[in-house]
Amino acid sequence: LPPETTSFAELFGGAKKSDPAKSVNLHLAYARVEEANGNRAGARNATDEQRASYATARKYYQHALTLNEKSVDATIGVARMDEVAGRIGDAEQGFLKAVRLDGNSPRSLDALGQFYANQKRWNDALPTLQRAVAASPDDKDIRYHYGVALAKSGQIEQAMPQLVDALGSAKAHYNIGVILYFEAMSIRLRREN
Repeated sequence: LPPETTSFAELFGGAKKSDPAKSVNLHLAYARVEEANGNRAGARNATDEQRASYATARKYYQHALTLNEKSVDATIGVARMDEVAGRIGDAEQGFLKAVRLDGNSPRSLDALGQFYANQKRWNDALPTLQRAVAASPDDKDIRYHYGVALAKSGQIEQAMPQLVDALGSAKAHYNIGVILYFEAMSIRLRREN
């Protein structure tokens, strides 16, 4: 810690019980750190350590919701942790709640669209991500998520302009190559089983 601080909490605004907004932000910061720890080796096939990080992250997101039940960031965080834990129904309800709370904002639509894409629910993912892009056309992250979902759904021609806008030509072509490679490997593994 820097010498002028005495605790981790002070690094995030010195949250106190008398300041609920700072306390919510502190819990969100802790949750994001734990979620990042869990993500280091990927959410799928998680180790015990990763599962513990995700469980801790969920507790912090849930506590932030206790402090502010309308926190969209905490709602999305709980939904992501539910998805990682395999509670797909709860996750979907959480993402839908975030969309309702946030008035169909680009960030909540993007989170919901990514969830649908992770489930390979292309008929839900693509229009949701398209709405997110339309609401925030300059957001390269959202455009990237839309492009990846298009590519994974087999719509390579439609994915290219999205990925080029988000990443540039060389990185877009690389990403398409990686997606096609993993899709081919997935098909091969299904045939062998």
